[in-house]
Amino acid sequence: MAELTTIARPYAEAAFRIARDTNALPVWSELLRFLCEVATDPQAARALDNPKLTAADKAALLLSIGGERLDATGRSFVKVLVDADRVAVLPQIRELFEALKDDADGVIDWDGSKCVNCLL
Repeated sequence: MAELTTIARPYAEAAFRIARDTNALPVWSELLRFLCEVATDPQAARALDNPKLTAADKAALLLSIGGERLDATGRSFVKVLVDADRVAVLPQIRELFEALKDDADGVIDWDGSKCVNCLL
């Protein structure tokens, strides 16, 4: 797991910076949730693991599923993930992104329940 987290970290940090700089943290949170669901769907995962598909084919598949949910930056992010063969680490990317988002929002995870602006 630590290795996957290490691989995912730069992508999560890049997504976070883009989202923060464009004031779109909730939008990116939803985008990563959606992409994670797609990538972990058994049918989509089989297609994305198919060695007969090129990176362009895999990107086209994800982009077609994403449709209008993906803006230009989201489409570019998907292409980067596919080209780097990092689609499989989307769950870790999402988890790290959410941790960065929670930290930026001042959210504390307290025994599994989140608290915003908690007084300790």
